[in-house]
Amino acid sequence: MLFETDMANAAWWFLTGVVLYDFIAKMIGYNRSLHLISTANYIILKTLGNLEQDIAFFKQMKHLSLKEAGVPVEKIKVVEKTDEENLETWKKRTIKNIIEAHPQKYRVFIQYKDWNEAMGLLTKIIKKDS
Repeated sequence: MLFETDMANAAWWFLTGVVLYDFIAKMIGYNRSLHLISTANYIILKTLGNLEQDIAFFKQMKHLSLKEAGVPVEKIKVVEKTDEENLETWKKRTIKNIIEAHPQKYRVFIQYKDWNEAMGLLTKIIKKDS
């Protein structure tokens, strides 16, 4: 009888250990995945922030070149407006695509929903790391 109790107790502890091991292994894997996604997000946002600055510079150069080429001011304003609308559309699509590229179960951890929130998060991370 003592042997049966010890075997039942050992079996219970063994099964408890298996369940705990599985749980802890999944939590570690989940944590690693979150860290990887956070790091990738940071790199993507930093690249997009730099890209936005480059686009702004090239837009300025384009508009200045149009002015120097003697293009009428009204046409330059139309080009500027179109460029700005295209940039805003690109920003919206880019953030939407980034969010949709995340696995569904990790989307809840994304801390932004639009371009301004994404760039605000990037600024916050950069300040924190400095």
